[in-house]
Amino acid sequence: MHATIVGFRGTKRNMYNEYCVLRINDKNPARFIGRKVIFKTPANRTIKGKIIRQHGKDLLARFDRGLPGFALGSKVEVK
Repeated sequence: MHATIVGFRGTKRNMYNEYCVLRINDKNPARFIGRKVIFKTPANRTIKGKIIRQHGKDLLARFDRGLPGFALGSKVEVK
């Protein structure tokens, strides 16, 4: 299953790039809470994370490391 990175968690002045908002095409996105998420960079490095809660119709995931800025709009793999 794949999800799209929609944005990072943050405020007007602070951006937390280890948290990101994921959009997944499913009628019940709450069933994905607790699943692992993998982001692959163009250099074939992987950044692992976990879906922690729902964010409206989207999901909020926390990654081990911060994601780079070019990750916005890219796909991640949901295990």
